[in-house]
Amino acid sequence: MTIDPLKIAGIKVLETIKEGKTVYQRDPAAKRAAVPSGCADSDACFRVAIHVLAESGVIDLHSHAD
Repeated sequence: MTIDPLKIAGIKVLETIKEGKTVYQRDPAAKRAAVPSGCADSDACFRVAIHVLAESGVIDLHSHAD
């Protein structure tokens, strides 16, 4: 399971399973919607992107202590 880290944002979640139970399942009949404008600039999207990039090893999260 490898992917170019720059293509992670294009992955569509088909199903989410928690504790053995499906908690989300994408409607296969749903049309693919474009990412809402402004999403990339939102704080929530930024935090998710940073987390994914850090977990995949693309970036290194660190702090600069004074």
